[in-house]
Amino acid sequence: MRRVLIGEFGDIAALAARHVLEEEGLTVVGEATAAEIIPLAAELRPDVLLLDHDDPATDGIAAEVCLRLPDVTVIAWSMDEPLMRVYPVRHVGESHVSPLTVEAFTAALKGDMSA
Repeated sequence: MRRVLIGEFGDIAALAARHVLEEEGLTVVGEATAAEIIPLAAELRPDVLLLDHDDPATDGIAAEVCLRLPDVTVIAWSMDEPLMRVYPVRHVGESHVSPLTVEAFTAALKGDMSA
């Protein structure tokens, strides 16, 4: 079962993320503020880290997590756009942007980058 750490989001976005995660049978191992994400990710070793694409700290956090924890998939998503940027496992800093759909989000959560 894939384990997910949720970064700081607004209440509605966090609720939407939790709903999709629960529907897909994924486990939320924690939630963290921007300042807590990197140390908590190092401690919990999630499979996936969800970040708020609209937060100015996201790019730096994603880069740091990709460097320190190369086995973690980082997904930065925005409900405002709607889009998501996915930093796949072992691709330090490399990412791709796609429209945010339930299907694409679910595939990224499960590590299926072909969707």
